[in-house]
Amino acid sequence: MRYGLNLLGISMLAAVSANAQAAMTVLATDTYNGSTYQLLSADTWTNSEAFAQSLGGHLVTINDLAENDWLTTEAFNGWGLNNAYWIGYSRNPNNPSQFLWADGSTSTYTNWSPGEPNNSNSYNADAENYVHTYLYFGGGVRFGKWNDLANVDPFEGPKFGVMQLVSTPTTVPEPSSAGLLGLGVLLMSLIGFRRQK
Repeated sequence: MRYGLNLLGISMLAAVSANAQAAMTVLATDTYNGSTYQLLSADTWTNSEAFAQSLGGHLVTINDLAENDWLTTEAFNGWGLNNAYWIGYSRNPNNPSQFLWADGSTSTYTNWSPGEPNNSNSYNADAENYVHTYLYFGGGVRFGKWNDLANVDPFEGPKFGVMQLVSTPTTVPEPSSAGLLGLGVLLMSLIGFRRQK
């Protein structure tokens, strides 16, 4: 009986997560420096990242100050957003002092707000494992800066995920050596056939 309750609990949690992701939507799209960025409806970091993956992307990896400024000003002013947003940076579960990008990128750029990351959560017992940016906060001191936060936390209001799809150039695959050899044999046969006539 206990086994059945555990399976029921696991099934219910999976259904809640799937329903949360199904309710998410893409609110706006923009491009910058060869990438497409999409603003996702407000949700938790984990639901936002799962939804981004279901669309073929990840929460955004920020590579430099120019990209951070573009997201915080041009994109979000254009999208009419005045709330914080999730980025694809989160604590490494195997080394909590280290943060990793959701897409596996090795970007070393950070833009922490003074005193962050501090893993100081006064709202609940969850660790501050996820990163969001401030948009409008007290005279602009923290504008565009990053903060670590728990997955579910009312601080700074709802958080909107930003998904990034990196454009990859279309390439024509190189022919295999076996294919080239076969083509060469065919051409030689045709040349030999013509000479015999």
